[in-house]
Amino acid sequence: MVVPAPESVKPEPAKIDNLSSTLTAAEQAELDKIIAKHGMSAILHYLAAKGDRNMILGDDKRVSPDETSTALTPVEQAEIDGYLYQNRQGAIGEYLDDLLRKNTGANTNRVLKYLGHFVSRGAGVNTPPYGHLKNPLYAALRMRDIEIVKFLIAAGADVNAKSDNGETPLHTAAWEGNIAIVQFLVSKGADANVKMRYIRGLNQESQMTPADYAKERKHTAIAGFLRMIADSDNREDTAPVKETAKPSVIPLPVKETPKPVVMPPPVKETPKPVPQRAAPPPPPPRRAMPGVTTI
Repeated sequence: MVVPAPESVKPEPAKIDNLSSTLTAAEQAELDKIIAKHGMSAILHYLAAKGDRNMILGDDKRVSPDETSTALTPVEQAEIDGYLYQNRQGAIGEYLDDLLRKNTGANTNRVLKYLGHFVSRGAGVNTPPYGHLKNPLYAALRMRDIEIVKFLIAAGADVNAKSDNGETPLHTAAWEGNIAIVQFLVSKGADANVKMRYIRGLNQESQMTPADYAKERKHTAIAGFLRMIADSDNREDTAPVKETAKPSVIPLPVKETPKPVVMPPPVKETPKPVPQRAAPPPPPPRRAMPGVTTI
């Protein structure tokens, strides 16, 4: 007698808040197969790979009560994996752009935690997301969160990166109107003199510095600060180079070593010959006197 093989036990459909109502019948069948093969832990990775982060997160504060911890919950891990799966180098830009699109406000500690994991796994801080020409720093500036800006710059974000129209991070910060972020960018070497192409309307194009851009938005204090920085930079560029003054050193008197006096050897004068006087002529012979006998 042949005993029939027992029927395989089918897994129960996944029961996750806000999930069953969002899946089609085909997606639910695919998800059931994944659960049967890999277990319930595969659900979050499945959703991350699909790119539907709204299904993953739901009420994310409910599943991640400690936002200051660097440890990831399964939900957070799955979300990070999803971004890296889609675009590893541009994951940071994709993540920040999504936060901007949701416009629900961002928890700074949570964002910094995500950015730390992205960077540690190879995401680039200067790689724009798909369809963009701006690095992730631009999105952080639009969020007006200086801590996120500081993190990206510390990780190597270019403070003088340019978009296709010449816009730099300092232009964006000036437009957004956060004086603290503007000052921080300047302290990190942002160029206050660079110009971008700005189009007001049809055939109305102009070149704008960050100060001009701030003025356009009526951020008067920021415009004044940036104009002062730009003027200061211009003066430094055109000023003649001054030689560094050498410290005045009073030379000490140098004591000369007295040279030994060398007496010249005495010159022996050759005695001049004394001229010889001519011998006097002999006296004339005496004449004999007559009658006198000469002895």
